[in-house]
Amino acid sequence: CTTLKHYCRFASFVLLTKGDYPAELDVPLPFSMLSNDVAHDRLLVMPAFWWMHNMYALARNTWKFQTRDQRKTKTQNIEFDSLAPDTAEELFGALRLLEIWTAKAYLRADGRMIAEQTDEELAALGCRLLAGAEEETAALEVLGENIEDSRRKVVIIKAREGYQAYRQMLHYYAVKNLLAYMEANPKATLASMCKSLAGPRQSDWVNLGGQLVPAADLKRLLEDIKADKLGTWPEIHRVYDDLWEAYPMEKQRHALAMLLTLIEAETLDSKLWNSVLDEAVRIQERIRDQVFLTRKKDYDNPFRQTTFRNAAEMEAVVGTVQHNSFVKQVRKKTEEFKELVAAVKQRG
Repeated sequence: CTTLKHYCRFASFVLLTKGDYPAELDVPLPFSMLSNDVAHDRLLVMPAFWWMHNMYALARNTWKFQTRDQRKTKTQNIEFDSLAPDTAEELFGALRLLEIWTAKAYLRADGRMIAEQTDEELAALGCRLLAGAEEETAALEVLGENIEDSRRKVVIIKAREGYQAYRQMLHYYAVKNLLAYMEANPKATLASMCKSLAGPRQSDWVNLGGQLVPAADLKRLLEDIKADKLGTWPEIHRVYDDLWEAYPMEKQRHALAMLLTLIEAETLDSKLWNSVLDEAVRIQERIRDQVFLTRKKDYDNPFRQTTFRNAAEMEAVVGTVQHNSFVKQVRKKTEEFKELVAAVKQRG
């Protein structure tokens, strides 16, 4: 229950804790949690909150939205995955902001001038700090900029953890889509995949009522409408369908470019590819474990247990976390993910 008095714009999956927020908000940190700290007159932002502390809800959303889509005639194309190209670009932008803000916090604490540094220099320093020893950033007060239209502080809490979480999410997004390409093309190899998906990263995506398209494709569509090349709604809808058919490949092409940017490589060789896949397996296993642990908190909640006479009665009514259908589904998905990775490694 949140009272918002003014216009707000959020990145993907921003959670606001209960409160009366006094000013406009523009939150560019996906999957974050906002808290209005009235006692200290400041806004608190925890980036990647969902990934770090409520994996069950985050992972379940993609499955839930798709399962609950009960349209008899599905004429409108919708991307249900919470990790889609537009969100990936938001994540990438959030990485740079955290780098710059962390670098500024470090320079302030060291008594050095911030104005003398360019954004590129700040981002490089912040990247080194956030990837380095934890003690270098432990005591820093990282301040967000242009998030709230007010003069009070906007404090980024757990900046290091959020930064690492965003990198994990981007890595997982990229590899998951590249594995989808390999699965759809059983004869593909690493070399053929890289050749088919080569190209610059498409960083500008537009959400057309749930369907994601590259901004260049939307511009072309609008120009064709203005030029009377598309004069009826059926003709326009046909273009939408053509774009949807091309979307999987566009997303996979974006995934490869994003991965290369993330790991700072120009191409993937076999050794690097295997390392990337191994990291993706570790992330998938973390998703599995965190889905279980965040759901287990509900079963362990003593206040939830008060409505039952004993543990046996509670189990008879709500079951156990081990038998939760979504927990079991994620465990199965994890094993399938690992099997697919092993098969892809064999292709070379």
